[in-house]
Amino acid sequence: MDFTLGCVHHGVTDRSTSYWNRECPWSDNTDVSETAKLNHGFPSSYAHNFRDIVREFVSVFREQSATATVRVVTHTIRLNKDEPFRIRPYHLSEDKKRALYECVNKMLAAGVIERSDSEYCSPVVLVKKKDGTVRFCTDYRRLNRLTKDEAAPLLRIQEVLRDFGTATVYSSLDLKSGYWQIPMDQASKRLTAFATPDGATYQYRVMPFGLKNAPATFQKLMARVLTGHTKST
Repeated sequence: MDFTLGCVHHGVTDRSTSYWNRECPWSDNTDVSETAKLNHGFPSSYAHNFRDIVREFVSVFREQSATATVRVVTHTIRLNKDEPFRIRPYHLSEDKKRALYECVNKMLAAGVIERSDSEYCSPVVLVKKKDGTVRFCTDYRRLNRLTKDEAAPLLRIQEVLRDFGTATVYSSLDLKSGYWQIPMDQASKRLTAFATPDGATYQYRVMPFGLKNAPATFQKLMARVLTGHTKST
């Protein structure tokens, strides 16, 4: 699924694409001819089933609802020592400042961040992506040094392959901002705080990139998905 283009790609070698209205995929006001684009070789009833599933989970495709959708996993930061720090923002060019404020406004609108008065504060880093846009990152090296290690063992690969062995249809799904699907533990939000050049301080409501144990928390989520124990809001 490509949220940016508002479409779903079907197949690998014989690939086809279905587009949806980004405001409301396959709404009742959308021509049902959309299903004709599902040219993947499945029985015709599958096309209607697919449309019904997308309609049922329409909120998943809305950008403003694409964060903190998981209930069963939260990210908690456990410190070896509660040692507050405030690192002033890194120097940024005027162009990068504009990009930073644009990112902040979008994250506020999406519910990714909120205003903060935390005694912790990490600096922001803007990383240029291949398409020329910037990725908003936070330099959590100081916080990570204070954070306890955490591990999330992988599932037994042999058992996963055994469960897949009887399947005849496979699909893959790339989560939109996957880490942002996971809410932060309420008490840990203050530890994720960062400041902008104008002096404002914000903290994350969802799990940001760069935290020491974020991969372990995401692995826990994936394990629950594979075992069928996850639930969305």
